[in-house]
Amino acid sequence: MKLFKINEMCYCVAVDESLTCVFGSPPEWIKRAGGFPFPSYIFLGDTMLFDGSNFCEVEFPIYRNFFFNKQRKTHIIAPRRINEILKPILEEAIFGPADYEKNVHSEKAAYYADYLALREGFSPSGRKLHLPDFASFETYDNDVYKLGFITIRKTGSDSFMISKGKEELAFDLQGITSAFSGKKKDRKGDNILVLHCFGSGDGFSPAKECSSFMIEYRGKLLLFDPNYRSFDAFMEEGFDIADLAGIFVSHIHADHEQGLYRFLHAFPALPVYAVGEAAKSLEKKIRLLLGPDVIAIRKLPPGISTVLDEIGAEVFCDYGFHAIPSAMMKFRFFDVRGTEHVFGYSGDTLYDPARFQEERFPASCRESLEHFFDDAQTIVHEAGAGLIHTDPEDLIPFLRDEQKVFWLHTNRTNDDGFSKGWILEKGRDIIIA
Repeated sequence: MKLFKINEMCYCVAVDESLTCVFGSPPEWIKRAGGFPFPSYIFLGDTMLFDGSNFCEVEFPIYRNFFFNKQRKTHIIAPRRINEILKPILEEAIFGPADYEKNVHSEKAAYYADYLALREGFSPSGRKLHLPDFASFETYDNDVYKLGFITIRKTGSDSFMISKGKEELAFDLQGITSAFSGKKKDRKGDNILVLHCFGSGDGFSPAKECSSFMIEYRGKLLLFDPNYRSFDAFMEEGFDIADLAGIFVSHIHADHEQGLYRFLHAFPALPVYAVGEAAKSLEKKIRLLLGPDVIAIRKLPPGISTVLDEIGAEVFCDYGFHAIPSAMMKFRFFDVRGTEHVFGYSGDTLYDPARFQEERFPASCRESLEHFFDDAQTIVHEAGAGLIHTDPEDLIPFLRDEQKVFWLHTNRTNDDGFSKGWILEKGRDIIIA
């Protein structure tokens, strides 16, 4: 057997040339899982969150096994309490809400989810897949799990021993404590709009952290879709938490909100915004992870402009074309002279002109998807990562020549970018107005 340490929160054990097990499942570990067969068995301990860091992020290992390993099922072995929390979180993340509100906007989100639902054989006429098609959830028997000729013992809260004959390997999972310099970042001024990038990769790109960015406006900071490392980056780069006026989450896929729990652990009073059905899903997930006595999500209504007095801006939202409710957002910012700048952000959404022209695709949905960003001067847009994400070259024809577009959610760099726009680079400050 060979032991591979991913980090303090995650170890992989290659039992032989065909079997690997992983212990602990923090965000983004799969990007560093090279040199051995990708694990289909995930062993978890008693800890879900340590200082807001997730020990049990199993969404992307499940995707990796299903989409990259011939629809292989992932086996999750955990204490019963952990499984009871993970199952509803994964149901919502993979398939969306079980029930939607009865209004035209929620019906649109429900239509998108049904249209893009994962089906057997990836066929539009195939059976809709359910959670048992992706993963099984099993528990230890008196802290022991037998897997063929090996035995896994849970020797402590987050400690394990794996035995193969007389050979044994033992290890402990531990949280990672961050250390910050205490420096303060130089500010760009209160009357300009600055875009700061914390990451622009997707859930699978090994060389880049997942997408996350921040807007600075009149001395206030607005953080969008915090990735796992965004809290550390925020602190290390000297931003002041007192200036963070809001965290905006487009949807509850793990690569878009794993950093949120680190912020809430350190500063539980931070305002968190999400849209309609996505807000309900996010609130459900937070309460499952953190308990019932957490702050309520500030729910933004789709299809209606909302003035955010604490920010001094107006926001308009709608649902993007995605497999679960995911928000497109537009913000109207004003400089000291009253000049307006419209900034747009699309969380994961699919621009697919061929599908939009199908007879069954509602004209109202096509209209909102094709023209949502018409009045935006600057757009940050995800750039594609799989079957339900945009190919930027499909979106570019809908953009005006004078519009600035910045791409994220891609393993590309500006050296091999797209025919229009720039890929955001981690650590860059871009003055956009």
